[in-house]
Amino acid sequence: MNVNTVLLAISLIAIFGFISEVLFRRTNIPDVLFLIIFGFLLGPNGFGYTSPEALANIAPVCTTFTLLILIFDGAFNINLSSLIREFSSSLKLTIYNFVISTVVVGGVFYYIHRFHLDGTTMMASMIIGFSLAGVSSSFVIPILSQIRVGGKLF
Repeated sequence: MNVNTVLLAISLIAIFGFISEVLFRRTNIPDVLFLIIFGFLLGPNGFGYTSPEALANIAPVCTTFTLLILIFDGAFNINLSSLIREFSSSLKLTIYNFVISTVVVGGVFYYIHRFHLDGTTMMASMIIGFSLAGVSSSFVIPILSQIRVGGKLF
């Protein structure tokens, strides 16, 4: 990949990010969904403009910086007094979210692979569920900041 192609790709992603944010404000559909669909359309299963091999060198750097930005953005918007006051209820909500996400993702993975593909064990399905259940906070923090949730959730 040459420099011009990379800069064009980054520019298009940023422009589409702004467009998806405008669509979120009008439709209340999370902008992350629009970005996932955009990425799918650009990939090998969509129009085939890019391939995983072409992005293999830059993907670890992009994911690291993306997670850093999301975590710092969430950390700077925390009100410490409300965090201390609501710690027990937020811990309950986090545990419920993790358990439900693990069971749902693991169950769906087990069902798909057990009955429709080659087959898998329940342990492998739950490991997939555990690994994917923790990722949800990287989606929840930006969505909660955009939909202006009230002070108390639970």
